[in-house]
Amino acid sequence: MKKIIGIILSILFLSLNLGGTAAAPQPLPEPGWTYYKEINAGPGSYTSVYLDQEVYAHARFNLGDLRVVNHRGEYVPYYLMQGTSVTEEISQEYRGNFVQTYVKDNNTFHDFRLTNIANQDTQVNRIVLSVNSPSYFFNAQVWGSYDDTNWTFIGEYKVYKVDVADKSYVEFGQTLKYPYYRIALLSNAQRIDITNLRGQYSQKVERYQKFARTAALEFSSSQEQRSTKIVINNPSLLHLQTLNLRTNGSFYRRYRLYGVSNNTPQEIASGIINATRINDNIAENTSINIPPGYSPFPQYSMVIDDQDDKPISMTAIEGVFFVDKLVFAGTSGETYILVYGNPQADKPVYDIERYKSTIEQGVITEGTLGPGVPIEVKVPENKFADYEKIIFNTIIILTSLVLVFLVTRRIKVKDTNER
Repeated sequence: MKKIIGIILSILFLSLNLGGTAAAPQPLPEPGWTYYKEINAGPGSYTSVYLDQEVYAHARFNLGDLRVVNHRGEYVPYYLMQGTSVTEEISQEYRGNFVQTYVKDNNTFHDFRLTNIANQDTQVNRIVLSVNSPSYFFNAQVWGSYDDTNWTFIGEYKVYKVDVADKSYVEFGQTLKYPYYRIALLSNAQRIDITNLRGQYSQKVERYQKFARTAALEFSSSQEQRSTKIVINNPSLLHLQTLNLRTNGSFYRRYRLYGVSNNTPQEIASGIINATRINDNIAENTSINIPPGYSPFPQYSMVIDDQDDKPISMTAIEGVFFVDKLVFAGTSGETYILVYGNPQADKPVYDIERYKSTIEQGVITEGTLGPGVPIEVKVPENKFADYEKIIFNTIIILTSLVLVFLVTRRIKVKDTNER
């Protein structure tokens, strides 16, 4: 009896509490957004967060519907970074081979030939001398030559080693391509010799590096005649840069990669993947680069030519994809949310874009994004719909009360008959 009444009352309660998605934790300046994520701001004046797969899955393709909202329900200006400048040092060293030495006018001359690296031009902006004396000080003249016959004067430099001061090298201040070098130690009455010479090249190169992340991609495979077809899903429309195939065994295969949109394939890459696994020795080339210039595809298809071999054992496919970093002026301890998923929203224009280079010279602390939460979408007021809801709830309530009455009466009659 109690169980039956409890069930009826539960139905009544659910009918009066028809719920949906949650409201945003703070007021929004205007409606239309369907998802939000809480932002944990860093301790500095500016906070950055990397966008994740959930944002790419539900935001507009151009990310124009992203908004940062503070606890007062105000939009907070932001800008997006796709990458940053990184400095790398390129270095190369060339071993010197002794050619000859001679004395002229109390000056000693030493010729060396640098060992050339196959298929590369010799590039030197510094030479290092090995001198057979623990202490010396010379004015040194340096020449360069392409053929050991015609010499070009480069300059005069000081080289020395006195106590802890060591300058047994010559910095040219430019890049030279001579394979032969002649060094004259002027006024060398002691006949101190240069026993060896090394050519060095170093240069700091600044390049732009995009932000990237790695994620496991869902895929399926099937056999078609003498080939394997692999379908790779990209529902979040990630900007994939590389596909890393995780495989077993040894193989050598040709492949063709297609981007698929609206069931229409477009060939975007082709080449060879291979792996050799013998005992503990592994050599593999199983990464496929996606050429730049293509918009993300929701699906990729790869056809591997197996010939008469068994299909490759594919255990996983990882995608390296580009991500964006969102930067805004935030205060630690305040509550911020990122709202997205509004097809009607246009990309905002903020002044912060104009001085982002100055911001990036300072300290930007990294914050974190919480999980994505759907936002309750308020339907415009409809009085007729409200009347329908009142009538529906009234019917449910009356039906539930009648059922409770009938069940209670039946049980009472049963008890009376049993007596």
